[in-house]
Amino acid sequence: MRSIPASTIGLASFRSTFRQMIPSNDLHSLTERFDPGRGAPPTLSTPDLIEALVYHPLPTAGTLAEHLADLGGPPLRDASLAERRQHLDPRLFEEILATALHPLADRRVHPDAFYRDLRLLGIDGVQFSL
Repeated sequence: MRSIPASTIGLASFRSTFRQMIPSNDLHSLTERFDPGRGAPPTLSTPDLIEALVYHPLPTAGTLAEHLADLGGPPLRDASLAERRQHLDPRLFEEILATALHPLADRRVHPDAFYRDLRLLGIDGVQFSL
C-alpha cells in the first residue's frame, strides 16, 4: 500500500516544525555523540533517519521506506532501516526528547495557563475539566 502523498500532510510544514523543535545543529551534535561508528559510512545519515522516524507515524498508511522517499531520502528497504534503527543507542532518543520537548507556557507571559502553582495541561488540543 502506498502512503498518502507528503503534500497532503504538509511536508514543508513538518520540516519547519521539526527544525524548530530540534535545530539541525543540535540533532547533528546529539547523533555524533551517540553514533556507534561501525563499518562503512551509512547511505543514510543518522539525523535523516531520525527525521524519517518522526515523520513516519504522520501519514495514515505506508512504510518507513516509503516515508523516507517522501522526505527525499535514498531508496532503502524497510529491513535495512529496521537494522539501522536497532543499532541506535536508546539514550539518543532520550536526549532528543529532552531537547525537543519542553513546556510552552511561561507564568509571566501566560498566567491563564496556571492554577495556583500548577501548570494546566492539554493533550492533542483537548482541555480536561476536573
